Amino acid sequence: EPPTQPLNQQQQASPPPLSTPKRSNLRDALQRLELKTAAQPAEDQSTEGDMPKQDSAGIYEITSKEQHSALLKANPDKLIVMKFTAGYCQACAALKPKFRAIVNDPQYKDMPIVWANFKASPNNKAFFRRLNVLALPTVHFYDGQYGLEENFQCGPAKVEMLVQKLTQFLDSRVDPMTKRLMPPSYHEGTDAPAKVREVRIGDELITQEHIDFLREDFPFFEELT
Repeated sequence: EPPTQPLNQQQQASPPPLSTPKRSNLRDALQRLELKTAAQPAEDQSTEGDMPKQDSAGIYEITSKEQHSALLKANPDKLIVMKFTAGYCQACAALKPKFRAIVNDPQYKDMPIVWANFKASPNNKAFFRRLNVLALPTVHFYDGQYGLEENFQCGPAKVEMLVQKLTQFLDSRVDPMTKRLMPPSYHEGTDAPAKVREVRIGDELITQEHIDFLREDFPFFEELT
């Protein structure tokens, strides 16, 4: 019987194949993994020159991710109410006058609110997905320096819901005397919860089960939390 041939270096270095679909899917998914950080303004990606222009109603018209980042960066102490629309979207067109009526409502005149409209285009389609804008029209509430607070679809029939969410936020976060945005409050004696950042692969949310799997099976991820 001929002697067994020793494995060459390439064979010795090759890891065993991932035999289960779970491992294979996760390996492929890790290559596509994107953290949901797009909603946070990046200091090195925006400048004063990127600031969007305001229309006659005072609504900032955003057309790029740089303008989106610049607007958030410039307003760390404001509530930014931003709707996402497209020129081809009939529901967006129907929402426009109703949204403008809210902007012009006298009760919001002295409130720390910035109003914005982010119009879709082929150049920012991928950025919309990163912001988890999956349907139009959608509305985001950005809680100043604390980042994204609300993300909800808002067609013309859901304007009442928009007003309710806006009222709840202002009642709980705006000082009635100074009309300034106050920091989030928590129960006395407890620490403020950390801002949770979602991690998604496509439409699937990465859970603690995925994290545990990585920590146990891949030494590189032992410190992953």
